[in-house]
Amino acid sequence: MAVGWLLWLALVYYQLPISSRVTYAASGVPLVRVTAVEGCGLQVYDSTVRCPFTTPSLTIHGDHFLTKGATVRLEAAGGAWVCPSVAHVVAAEDERLVCTTAGAPLATLGPGWATVVVTNAEGLSGTLTRAVWFTHGPALTAVHPLPATRGGGCVP
Repeated sequence: MAVGWLLWLALVYYQLPISSRVTYAASGVPLVRVTAVEGCGLQVYDSTVRCPFTTPSLTIHGDHFLTKGATVRLEAAGGAWVCPSVAHVVAAEDERLVCTTAGAPLATLGPGWATVVVTNAEGLSGTLTRAVWFTHGPALTAVHPLPATRGGGCVP
């Protein structure tokens, strides 16, 4: 019986408009929410995976980013990195940001999951854990000669 109620509650919850699901702080100020990140080789629901360390940019989706002044921080096992260039997307300023990562030292975050933290101009933050999966590109680990054909020698 409890499963039926939970299913009903989930259906009602997801049919409501997004603005009615926003949680408000005790002060009545809307909380920042990070709902998805995109920009790499593969999108998996709210995360982007197979990101090389040379990813040019990441697009962050959510609510209450405000129209200017938001910051984006990536946190992983290897440390944290603050995006130096954050652009609010025209006509979706409050909901979408683009973090330019070209030339960023993303390799220092290490291979694995990174968490995305967005802080708006009012100092309110939202977090999406396991938002970006960084992978190492192919690396040269050894050089071995190919076996020679009968008679050996080099091919000109």
